[in-house]
Amino acid sequence: MVHSTAFEGIKQAICQEVSLTYFDPEKETVIQVDASLRGLGSALIQDGKVVAFASRALTDTEKRYANIEREMLVVVVACEKFHSYVFGKKFIVESDHKPLEMIHLKNLTAAPPRLQRMLLNPATQQRLAGAQHIEMGPQMRTRFR
Repeated sequence: MVHSTAFEGIKQAICQEVSLTYFDPEKETVIQVDASLRGLGSALIQDGKVVAFASRALTDTEKRYANIEREMLVVVVACEKFHSYVFGKKFIVESDHKPLEMIHLKNLTAAPPRLQRMLLNPATQQRLAGAQHIEMGPQMRTRFR
């Protein structure tokens, strides 16, 4: 019974129209990211309202990536997609993948080679420069500033 109620709630949420809001460079910017076995998805959010969505399917090679590599890939892709919004300003990346948080706390040489390349990518470095770890919130999201 609980599952059918939750399912109906999800169906209603999907059917509702989502309205986007205009970007304000003065407000705090959050990029929420998530990766699945088949694709990547992200949303640019300010004040709890969506400014833009981005998604793409994974290539055959990317489908064979480890989970942590897919989660880092979605961060890179989202930062590239929302470059015009976040370039030169501080922003927060929210992910539900706890191990990704540890990659930013460790020395770069401790990361697997593919993650090292993603982290050393000049575009990624520029966008994630000065990333600062924020404590996990009650919603279990990893947050980087």
